This record gives sequence, C-alpha cells and structure tokens, in this order.
Amino acid sequence: MLQKLGDHIANALERAAAAEQRARDATDAELRLDNEQLAESWRLRARSFQFVESLEQFVIESKPTRNLQRPMRHPWE
Repeated sequence: MLQKLGDHIANALERAAAAEQRARDATDAELRLDNEQLAESWRLRARSFQFVESLEQFVIESKPTRNLQRPMRHPWE
C-alpha cells in the first residue's frame, strides 16, 4: 500500500506543478487564478496522501511493540 500512496503523492505533485506552470503562462487573470487554485488543490491532495502514508507507517512500526505489552492487571488480582 505504501508504494501505491507514493505513486499518488508523486502524481498529485506533478499535476500541481503543471497547473502552476499553466498559471504562470496564462495571460487571462481568471484563467491564472483558476490554475493557481487547482495547483493548491493538488498540493492539498498530496499532503493528505502523505498524512495517510505516515499513519500507515506508524501502524506498521507499532505492531511489534503492541504484542510485547503486558495485559493490564486488575487491582484485585
């Protein structure tokens, strides 16, 4: 799953860069603004994928330690 997320992150960042380039090349102010907003949307999507990727990595890394924890004992035991 991590590799798939990496591909999604790269794709979103590429699309953001393309939209930024279109915004720089635009002569029409409205078209420039649309592309700037589109680029920001793609960057937000990339950050969302990065967050999911970090959560997934955290879960993977925490699994072994979870099994090492002793069960909670009740005070009356």
